[in-house]
Amino acid sequence: MDFDVIIDLELDKIDNILKKIDEDPELDDVKSTEPNLWNGMSNFMVVFTKPHYLP
Repeated sequence: MDFDVIIDLELDKIDNILKKIDEDPELDDVKSTEPNLWNGMSNFMVVFTKPHYLP
């Protein structure tokens, strides 16, 4: 399996996690840590593995 395909799959999973967190009925203050973590991981993956994705 190609490395880019694996990264794309991981980014899709992170997107799914972020959607689930967003749909969670808890207050944003309570659930703010998790999206920050997953967004940071996603940004790290894009910056260091797919620099051509950057704007």
